[in-house]
Order: sequence, then structure tokens, then C-alpha cells
Amino acid sequence: MPAASLTPHPAARDRGRMTRRILFVAPRFHTNLFFATKALIEAGHRVEVFVPRREPTEDYRHVTPQVFPAGTPPARIRRAVYDFAPDLVLVRHARPVSGAVLGACRFGRYRAWHYDLRATDRPWPWWKALEWRLQGWPARRVTPKAGQGGGAPDPLATFLPWPVEAVPGFVRQPQEGPLRVVSVGKLLQPRKNHDKVMAAMAPLLREGRAVLTLVGSTLGSAKGAEMAWYDGLKAEAARFGEAVRIREDVPFDEMPGVYAAHEVCVLAAHKEPLGFAPVEAMAFGCVPVMSRQTGAAGYLTEGEDGFVVEAGDVPALAEVLARLAGDPALVARVGRAARATAEGPLGPARFVERVETLLAR
Repeated sequence: MPAASLTPHPAARDRGRMTRRILFVAPRFHTNLFFATKALIEAGHRVEVFVPRREPTEDYRHVTPQVFPAGTPPARIRRAVYDFAPDLVLVRHARPVSGAVLGACRFGRYRAWHYDLRATDRPWPWWKALEWRLQGWPARRVTPKAGQGGGAPDPLATFLPWPVEAVPGFVRQPQEGPLRVVSVGKLLQPRKNHDKVMAAMAPLLREGRAVLTLVGSTLGSAKGAEMAWYDGLKAEAARFGEAVRIREDVPFDEMPGVYAAHEVCVLAAHKEPLGFAPVEAMAFGCVPVMSRQTGAAGYLTEGEDGFVVEAGDVPALAEVLARLAGDPALVARVGRAARATAEGPLGPARFVERVETLLAR
């Protein structure tokens, strides 16, 4: 199929850019896609997102994903690709969509890259790349996880962190009173370690030196969801009275207000492939505190724009949070640095530059 002609978008022409069509394939319209698609559209590009399912808290202000649920004929998905004629396709494993999209892109028909959550120094086994090539699929990939010092850089991998952005109109108020901490993650998943955050903060909560808000979805179909565990979490939170608050199923467009109302955002999870909530919070000047097992922890410079602890290490987490609770100047300094990181290396402009570099290859 011949490549379709490209029509300059007025916004793109103003920036000296040619409008390009970019297709994302993902299991769902995750929050990190919100800012990515917004940045590309504002830069004058056309964007589509193909997913097999939706969730209630997703925000479609800039692009509404096309949903192809289980049982969708592959030919229908391939036809949607042909109709869009993308200049760039970023494909994350998402049945039944990903296989059909890759089929439409076979042997270079459209410029496709795999998207995965393996760090740039963790290449796929050699036979996997060979298998992809034999099927006519791309062996190259993008990943939002930088190298973790475990080996040589993968020549087939390109670092592509998702962007974040502060929504105008949400201004952080100066800290007065106890340290305000928020922990964001699916409430029914034990691996998010909300209970470890409460345990680490127990002395601060009892002494009135900090308050904690737990925010997350209660989607029972999420992998690893356990309602009995959540019941226990709620019972434990109730022991601290008003010092611990739980907010269920907060819509994405209300999250800026959540971040702006807290000084610290914690994600103490284990087996967390990326963990993006603390990165989103950084754009609002929140101090991120992440477990080392969280993929996005690699974005931080320890003690400068955030803090990193081992997942499950309650004493280490308690030490960091106690230090922050006792030093408002430290909170302010690290919060400013976190926002600078969010606006610079993790900002929309840098993301657009990275994507346009992929387009130019």
C-alpha cells in the first residue's frame, strides 16, 4: 500500500513541522498517554490510540481511543490501520489489537516500534528479535525505563519517557501544619504497599505531624485485586481516624487538585513496571518518594529531586518521611527540583522532540 500524502497542519506549519500521523497501541488509555497525546496534538500531529478496553476514570479530552475488544476480527483492526495510514506506530502487547496492528505493519509497510517496560540495558533474547524479523515485524523498541546499570545498552532500544505537565489553575499552598502525603495506586492490589506506607507513617500520624491520603481505583478485574485485602486496609486506616483518608476511583481530571493539595507523593510498590503517579505529582512540586522496584525511580537523583527506598523496607521509608515532616525547607527545595525535572527532561516539549527523532530515522 503506497504511503498517503501528508497535509501540513496550520499549527505544524507555524512550528516548521510537517503533520504526521502517530498511532499508539496499548492495553488501555493509561494516564501516561494523556499527556503524550496532548503534547503531540498541540505540536500539530494527528494521533490515534487503539485499545482492547476502557476504564471509567480515563480522560478523553484530546483523543478518544478506538476500542477493539476480545473477539474483534483481525481484518477489522488491520483496516483501521490502513485507513489511518500512520507514519509511526508504537505497539505495546495488547490482545487482540497488537497482533493485528503488527500484521498490518509487516515488512515495513508502516514504521512500527515495539513498546515495552524492559530497561534500555535489558535486551530481549536474541532469538526473540530474530523471531520478530522472520515474521516481518520490527525488532526495535522504545521503553520509558532507562538503563539500570545491569549491562551494555541494547542497540535495538530507544529511551522514550512519557511526559507530564501541570494543569494551569492548581497552585500549591504553603505548607501549614502537618506534612500532607498522598499514596496513589490501585487500592485492591497488595503489591502497591499502601499498608507499608501507613506502617511507616504510624508515629507521624499518631503525633499529628503528618496526614495521609490513599488514592486509587477499586476495579475488581485488575490483575491481583483482592477485596479481602482492601477490607483489611480500610480497617487499618480507620484506626488512625481523620489522619488517614481513602479516596476511591478519582477521575483523572481531578488528580491535579489531589497533587496540588499534598507535599509528598509516595509509591512504595514492589514489582511495579513503571509507576507514574509520583512523576505526574512532580509537575505540581510534590516530592516523589518511590521504591527502587518502581520503574520510574530511575528518573530521580537521590536527595535532589526525590527519594528512593527499597520496596517493603518500612524503617527506611519511615526515616525519609520523618525527615521531610521535620524539615519544611527540605520539602520546598526538593519539590522545586522535582518540578524542574518534570518541566525539563520529562516535559512535553522534550517528548515531542524524541518522537520526532523517531520519525526522522
